[in-house]
Parts: sequence; C-alpha cells; structure tokens
Amino acid sequence: METLRKMKHVVGVAGGSDKIEAQQVALKGGFIHYVFSYYIGYANNL
Repeated sequence: METLRKMKHVVGVAGGSDKIEAQQVALKGGFIHYVFSYYIGYANNL
C-alpha cells in the first residue's frame, strides 16, 4: 500500500454505488488520486 501512496498518479475505477465507501477511503488515505465511475450520482457522494 505504501507503494501506491508514493506514486504520482493512481487511478481508481469503480462500478456501482456499492463501491463509494471504498473509493472514499482510498481517496482520503492518499492511495488514489483520480476516480472513474459510470454511476451517475457518484461525484455527489464523494
């Protein structure tokens, strides 16, 4: 996991509203920097 934190650009890809919590934790923890999702309300839930 420390390797991800040291990387300059890490992309998280998620599908569905059930992945929101995991993506929030990854963003706040500094593991990912960008998120791509097809869930329409996703950005509002981050």
